[in-house]
Amino acid sequence: MKFEIVDPNARATKLVDVIDLCVAQRVAGLNPGRTDHGTLWLGLSIVVDEDSLFAPADTLGYFALNFRLYAGPAVLHSHDETGKTCDLPSEVSPIWIKDAAEAESLIQAGLLERPQLAIDGEVFWQWPQPKPDLTEWVNRVTQASRQRPIVIDRDTIIRKV
Repeated sequence: MKFEIVDPNARATKLVDVIDLCVAQRVAGLNPGRTDHGTLWLGLSIVVDEDSLFAPADTLGYFALNFRLYAGPAVLHSHDETGKTCDLPSEVSPIWIKDAAEAESLIQAGLLERPQLAIDGEVFWQWPQPKPDLTEWVNRVTQASRQRPIVIDRDTIIRKV
């Protein structure tokens, strides 16, 4: 199966043909048990280290896709309408970001969204702040979602926990 490995430190991507997504994650230097998965747009997903944006500024390379900031290595992969992983049909070109200062400038200019953890618009954490207490975050999400449907990070709707 074809995947794209993103290496922001080298400012390079490469297509790899490996047996599955777990192998692609290892090729990228990611630990499959410590990753975060997201959808960039219909048919294209990204896998990153779950703590990459919590790392101190400029300890990892940065890139952007679809107006979102990412740090560290990543795997891009395609999926069909059912969510099943399938071959990536072509390479995707990330925007390479020199450092945290350039990322901040792009955010201030409105060209990138500031990464954040938020419930219904109430910000709990935002980049480049240090890693928050994630136990408190989970408790807030759980409590809020028991009362009503909530929106997490502007795009994820949780109806009930």
